[in-house]
Amino acid sequence: MGEDLIKVEFMNNVRDFAAKHINLKRQIPADLDLSRVNLIKSGLLDSIEFFGFVLALENHYNIRIGDDEIASGVLETIDGIESLIRNKH
Repeated sequence: MGEDLIKVEFMNNVRDFAAKHINLKRQIPADLDLSRVNLIKSGLLDSIEFFGFVLALENHYNIRIGDDEIASGVLETIDGIESLIRNKH
């Protein structure tokens, strides 16, 4: 049960980090569930902001995100970002 709690806390941490970073750029509607929203297609991040966000993720979580991971589209949703970071830790 403790491991499940750690996973939930980690997922919440990733969601909070992403929401705060994105909210600095754009106003996020309070009722919007970010977990599956495409961050670029929805207009929450433009292409330049997206790369700044990727750098912020790398710095915050002390990870390296490769070009192939960026091109795969895994970073387009919060769910994908959570999965990527979880797999790197």
